[in-house]
Amino acid sequence: MPRSRMTKRSCWRPIGAALIVLLAASLTAVPSTPITAADPPAVVAAAGSSLTSGAPGPSAVFPITVTGVQNLGAATVVVGYDPARLKPVACQRGPAFDVGVCNRSYDRNGDGTADAVLFAVLSLNGVSATGSAVPMANITWQAVAAVQNQEATVLTVEVRTFTNTDGFPITYTTQDGQITLLPPPVVNERRIYLPLVSRAP
Repeated sequence: MPRSRMTKRSCWRPIGAALIVLLAASLTAVPSTPITAADPPAVVAAAGSSLTSGAPGPSAVFPITVTGVQNLGAATVVVGYDPARLKPVACQRGPAFDVGVCNRSYDRNGDGTADAVLFAVLSLNGVSATGSAVPMANITWQAVAAVQNQEATVLTVEVRTFTNTDGFPITYTTQDGQITLLPPPVVNERRIYLPLVSRAP
């Protein structure tokens, strides 16, 4: 697995050394007994909607969510994006999780250009999401430049680890998201015409 370059801009502060040790262990553990999840498997999805473009444009939050899971203890997820169109400006763990770390400048292919958000979350008591989707991370996005016409760009989802509180894998599927970039609003210029003042002869 490529090593992430954790920067000083990583969003979440540690909540105790013990929790960070547990989180690190969850990223490297290889359990011997897999979990057979109920059918259908859990779904890890990237939310998407419209985003007004600009240079840069206004920001908007689109969560990475999980549904159909029982006793989720730890997960590591990579969210890919097009750096020519989008920029992640913030990243926060979902409130259902106890600890989270996030790298907004992850380089998936090692070409020197950040093109993904890598995050990991940990729950000591387990997170269950049988009905509504539970946010794993809330990522704030911003358009890099203005577009003249409506354009769509994809957020890809890759799960690196997905285990219960005992460290055993949980079956899952992924669902990519899509952000539709909108042209910036047109600003109507108001011209004020002042009356001409003629000089006296």
